[in-house]
Amino acid sequence: MVVKMGRFGLSDHDLKFQETAEGNLIQLLHEVPDILNKKLFTKAVNFEGLLRIEKGEYPVAALREIL
Repeated sequence: MVVKMGRFGLSDHDLKFQETAEGNLIQLLHEVPDILNKKLFTKAVNFEGLLRIEKGEYPVAALREIL
């Protein structure tokens, strides 16, 4: 199986990043969310004292549902 992921800019022709993952379903369920969170999604950052809080662009349950 192959999963292609990309992040677009202001138009459909403005491809900023592209990644591909290959493997069986179990491998992809582990690999794809990692790639999305590390390379393609932006994260809002807040600070509570010295603690850094990063909130993902999409909930984990939504990413699993997509896959």
